[in-house]
Amino acid sequence: MSENPVRWAACNGEALVWRDWDDGSAVYDKRSGQTHIFDLMARLIVMELGEAPGSVRDLADRVAAATGANPDATLRNQLHTLLSELEDLGIVEVVAA
Repeated sequence: MSENPVRWAACNGEALVWRDWDDGSAVYDKRSGQTHIFDLMARLIVMELGEAPGSVRDLADRVAAATGANPDATLRNQLHTLLSELEDLGIVEVVAA
């Protein structure tokens, strides 16, 4: 029996106020009172996880479909790093499978 992969989801999206630019976004988190600056990849991750939770592998496939990137180990490692950073900020969280 194999283990279920860790699944991620965006936290309460209604608490986030977004302002977008060509190369990134600012997001104000009403819960913490903090404002964060995100690049396009971080914004895409939060938006994708707001649509539906997923594992790093699921998210790599979704990001690849949206950007044309290769859903390889390099992208998965980048996503894992970004997810950990977003979790530290309280923007995404691990959810039950």
